[in-house]
Amino acid sequence: CSSAKAGSRAAAGDLGAGEGGDDEDVEDDEESAAESGDDDAESQASAGDADPTSAAGAARKQLAQAEALFAVVFAVRLAGPAALLHVLPLVAQDLHATEEAPRLRAVALLGRLFTDAETDTPLARQFRKPFQEFLARMRDRSKAVRRSVVETAGRLLAWHEDLAEDARPLVVERISDPDTEVRLKAVEVACDAAALRASVPMADVLAAVGERARDRHPGVRKDAVTGLAQVFCSTVVKMWMGCDDDG
Repeated sequence: CSSAKAGSRAAAGDLGAGEGGDDEDVEDDEESAAESGDDDAESQASAGDADPTSAAGAARKQLAQAEALFAVVFAVRLAGPAALLHVLPLVAQDLHATEEAPRLRAVALLGRLFTDAETDTPLARQFRKPFQEFLARMRDRSKAVRRSVVETAGRLLAWHEDLAEDARPLVVERISDPDTEVRLKAVEVACDAAALRASVPMADVLAAVGERARDRHPGVRKDAVTGLAQVFCSTVVKMWMGCDDDG
C-alpha cells in the first residue's frame, strides 16, 4: 500500500513538505544558469513565440484549453452544484497526471471554480475531496503549478475565512519555497490577505513573511518588508477608524 502511494506521489511530481525552506543552494545554481542563458533566450524569444511547438507556444495552447474547459464547466455549474457531481471529480483526476500540462490546466480551472464570487456557497465546501487534492498541489514538483495554487490560496485567505484554515499552513510552507517566483507570489498573497482581513489571526503567516526579510533574493526581501508595512498601515488605519466610531 505504501509503495502504491509513493508511486502515485512520484507520478504527480510532489514536492515534500520539508523540501522548501532556506535550502536555496539549488535555486542559486538555477538562477546562475538562467542568467548565463539570458542572451540566448532573448535571441530565440520571437521565434519561440511564433512556433506552436515551443515552450511559449505550448503554454499559450494550454491556457486556451483551460479557458475553453472553464467555459464549459462553468456553464454546467450554472445549472446547480448537483450538475458538477460527476464533472468536478473528473477534472480533479488531472491533478495527479504525470505530465505538468494537465496538472497546470486542472489547477487553473479548479482555482477559479473554488473561489467563484457569484455564489454564497463555495464549491470547495461541497466537494471537499477535490478541494483538498487541489490544495495539495502547493507541494507539486512543478513551480508553475505551485505558483498557480498559491495565487488561488491568497483569494481563500482574503475572502473565505472558513476555507482559509485548510490553505494557510500550505501558504506558510510556500513562503519559504525553493523557487524565487513562488516565494514572491506567496509573500504577495499573504500580505494582501492580511491587509484586507486585519481582524483574522494570521500570526503564523506574517511570521513566515518576516523570515523572508532575510531572504537571499533582493526582490523577496523587498516584497516582505513592504508587504509587512502594508499590513501594519492597514491595521493601524482600521484601529483608528474603530476609535472614531466609538466616539
